Amino acid sequence: MNRLIAAHGWTMGLAALLAVLLGATKIIQPEFGISGLDSLGRAALPFALATIGMAVVVIAGGIDLSLASMMAVC
Repeated sequence: MNRLIAAHGWTMGLAALLAVLLGATKIIQPEFGISGLDSLGRAALPFALATIGMAVVVIAGGIDLSLASMMAVC
């Protein structure tokens, strides 16, 4: 068990955090359900895809996507 926690501690921690946040949301707003999660996922999808694309560029070292360089372009 300790080896599992040591190997996947961050993943398990993020899953636990997600469960706590969903539970708190359900307590605060009881009508929140699967349709709310679906709507949230659909609204966040374009931002998630843009983030993945930017991460690939930054990790590859292709372009500087910092705020200062973006302001210089505009």
